[in-house]
Amino acid sequence: MSTHDILPTRPDASHVLGIVGSHLDQGAQRFLA
Repeated sequence: MSTHDILPTRPDASHVLGIVGSHLDQGAQRFLA
């Protein structure tokens, strides 16, 4: 992907953010449910 070319030192930065975001979203849904 182009993200790897833009951030060669942190190629997994967006991946980690996506995982954290999904966990926070699931936690919020359980808390609000």
